[in-house]
Formats: sequence, C-alpha cells, structure tokens
Amino acid sequence: MGIVTWSGSFSICNFDRCTGVLSNPITIETERLGPPYPYFVAGVFSPDDSKVYVMADARSTMFGTVDTLYQYDLNASNINGSKQVIYSQPSADVAGGALKLAPDGKIYLASADESASVPYPDSLYTLYNTHLSVINQPDSLGLACDFQPFSFYLGGARTYYGLPNNPDYELGAWAGSPLRYTNGRHNRK
Repeated sequence: MGIVTWSGSFSICNFDRCTGVLSNPITIETERLGPPYPYFVAGVFSPDDSKVYVMADARSTMFGTVDTLYQYDLNASNINGSKQVIYSQPSADVAGGALKLAPDGKIYLASADESASVPYPDSLYTLYNTHLSVINQPDSLGLACDFQPFSFYLGGARTYYGLPNNPDYELGAWAGSPLRYTNGRHNRK
C-alpha cells in the first residue's frame, strides 16, 4: 500500500488483504513542515510492484510551475534516490490528477483543463480534458516506461482530474492465506 499527501509525505507498507494488517512501513519522502509543499495528489504501483508513480501538482514552488510525474524504483537500495522525472506538464492550464492501473496492465493519468472553471462549460472540449495520458510499460525503468501524454481518447467524454476508484477483484488465491476461494469468493478455512 502506498500513501501520498499534499504536504509531501510518501510512504509504502505491506498490506495483508486477509487480515487488514499494515506492516514494514518505509518512508520515502518526509512531510514538509512548511511551504513550499510538493502537493502529491496521486500514486500507483506498477503491475509487478517494482515501481511506483507519483503525481505532484503544479501549485508548489518547490517543483516549479508545472505538474510533474515521478517514478520511484522500489528495488533500489535508496528508493528516494531512484526518483526520476517521467513527465512535466508544460501548460499552466492543465493539472494532472488520478493515476490508475488498468486491467490491460497500463497506467492511466487523468488531467483537467484549468483554463475554465469546473464544471466545464458545455463547449469546452480540449486535448487535456478529452484524453488520458498512458504509461504503456509501467514495469520498465525510467523513460523506457513509454509515457504518452494525452494519447487515449475518451470518445467524446471529459475528465475532471479523476478516474474510477475500482478495487481489484481479480487478485486470485494467495499462497499461504487463511482464506480459501470458492466460486471466486473468500471463505474462512
């Protein structure tokens, strides 16, 4: 499980999905006690759990005036030191939002067009609010992850920073779990 905060804290820990117990916490970025804040708005793990991607909002003077997408290598001896910029959003009118690992193994990033107020006027259809950005190879290190900004068309729909918060119900059996699976449902042994 990963936890990011507006004030700059970024931590990961193990999560036992059967008991709900969190363990082995690792602090990657510590919380800032005062501005400038990095305004971390979203984080997501790669399919093989070797990388984590974090979105920092442009409100911070710490990272300049652009939104920035970072990748951290969880196999590195110094995870914080492995941080790489994958993408920086060059327009002040665009704000990055939610990151989501999809069933196709890619990670999608929603953005919002901040040139107008939310909700958007009926006439505001731009590249920024009608497309998602895609990390095509999220298990790959650095720029080999193949980040493609605004490359997935939403078919005429628009986004406002977010993506659906759907749990992964397809996790399957967990070796050594105190639960058994019958017809796709958890049951206590």
